[in-house]
Amino acid sequence: MDINRLLSGKRAVAAAALLAALCLAQSWNTGQSCSGLDFYQFYSVGREALSRKGENVYSDEFRVRYGRELSGRAAQSPDLRLQAAAQERTQLETYSTPFLYALFGSLSSGNYDRSYSLYQLACLLCMTVAVLVLGRLMGFSLALSILFLAAAVSTFEGYLSDVRVANVNQIQLAVLALLLWRLARAKTKAGDFLSGAILGILILFKPNTLFIAVLLGISRLVNQRREKLAWEAAGALFAAAAAASLSSVAFGSSVCWGDWLRAASSIPASVAPLSLGNFSLSRIAGDWGGLAVSRVLTVGLTGISAYSIWLGARKGRSQATQDTPVVAAGCLIYLLSAPLVWLHYFLLAFPALI
Repeated sequence: MDINRLLSGKRAVAAAALLAALCLAQSWNTGQSCSGLDFYQFYSVGREALSRKGENVYSDEFRVRYGRELSGRAAQSPDLRLQAAAQERTQLETYSTPFLYALFGSLSSGNYDRSYSLYQLACLLCMTVAVLVLGRLMGFSLALSILFLAAAVSTFEGYLSDVRVANVNQIQLAVLALLLWRLARAKTKAGDFLSGAILGILILFKPNTLFIAVLLGISRLVNQRREKLAWEAAGALFAAAAAASLSSVAFGSSVCWGDWLRAASSIPASVAPLSLGNFSLSRIAGDWGGLAVSRVLTVGLTGISAYSIWLGARKGRSQATQDTPVVAAGCLIYLLSAPLVWLHYFLLAFPALI
């Protein structure tokens, strides 16, 4: 029985939409009951970086001093959500990119509760668009895509965790869906440039998507699409340079990127122990067996993915049909090899699951 045909009628779409609306409403209620632990940090550090240009938000001194300052402000604020977030996040962990902080600082208002609610709404829209676009790219009917949305927002723990802590994975998933949609339709040099630009922004926002660029580059080379690769690379470099420049202006100096690189390359193990919900395979191997396997996993998984791409090209599979599994594999390499993998990071596994 063809489930797409079974769920192709207007009644099926209406019923699926009603179910999804109920599930999204429940998701909204869940988010409204939380303080926004991660959003609080993006919001606070972003606004601080824009108001005090030249501040090194990645230093230990800043984390301690500003964390105490925020706690003092929150204690005097009538905003109960802000008070709860400050009590939960007593120690700042500033390891996100300057571009991410600059965006949050620029788009947030001085009212934490209102900013959080608007952010939660934006994330719900991102999740909805992401799943529907991915479903259509996979050839699902509209009703089936909506049912996948209902199932994801009500049962997928990666998503539910992202809602509870208000991280950025729903935004990343939406941009990934946009990237895949553009890759499937890029028939011109301008289209390739735009696809690369989307990827460049995605990486500068949060570089755990870097392996997507690596595997797409390998795919283009293996499939003898060097011109396509050149235009995509040009788009990625242009967008990345623009994002880096704008965030440097917001921070008051380009030094912020060097500060971030040093901080991100030296995240202490105490920040993400297994006991707090770090699902990293390499961290599990290190804690239980004393093995440092993160780099081994990274190289091994990248090699396996590259070999799979080569096999696909050898068997004559079109590059268009390879892009979705290539992007999915790029997400999985990070999730399976990184030393820090919170539960909400697994939302990026959704392209592989669907």
